[in-house]
Amino acid sequence: MISTSVHQGEPSGAPRARRSDAGTVRCSERNLELLRVVGEQYAVTLPQLARMMGCSSHAARWLRSRWERAGWARGRALLVGEPVFVWLTRRGHRLAGIDYALWRPNAGMLAHIAAVTDVRLHVLDRHPGASWVCERELQRELGAEPGARQRHRPDGLVVIDGREVAVEVELTLKRRARIEQIMAELVARYGSVTYFAAPAPRRTLQRLATEIGRGRVQVLELPKETQR
Repeated sequence: MISTSVHQGEPSGAPRARRSDAGTVRCSERNLELLRVVGEQYAVTLPQLARMMGCSSHAARWLRSRWERAGWARGRALLVGEPVFVWLTRRGHRLAGIDYALWRPNAGMLAHIAAVTDVRLHVLDRHPGASWVCERELQRELGAEPGARQRHRPDGLVVIDGREVAVEVELTLKRRARIEQIMAELVARYGSVTYFAAPAPRRTLQRLATEIGRGRVQVLELPKETQR
């Protein structure tokens, strides 16, 4: 960026001094916060980025372009008819101060990734005092424990009023035995679990929540953004 001011005592026609960081894109603290969330969630859609910014889709497209010019992120429509996804580059990871493995676009993961981010935004919108621990961080924490490979990590963990609630996002129906195993494990580890489920798995989850959860498991509909 070139300064537009004229230094005192300098002739008005003299060349203006160039900033030492001319041509570079500077990052605000708010940008860093947004980049961290993108990295934590693997990737976010442009509509989700707009919600995170509290701005229009036009503003989100502008920010994505700015990040791409700076080399911090990439954005692309990975599925026909679906929104553009934005994810961090290695440089973006370093800038945001996160050291998770670099995410590579994976079409098979996109629906679940987007649904988990919708749930994160939905929960934190309704509980401003809560915090969210992402699945990538939980994976790191569990990886340091004995027998970690056999343990299931939830899609997120909400910490609210000092209480931990495991969050699971279910778009498809798993085998009943697998659901039972996961539900019992998460209740034992965290004390309570909230499922956000599509219609197909919801009935089975509600039945098992009654049998296994004993008041410590609730099953909710997916946020309206995911149901579109």
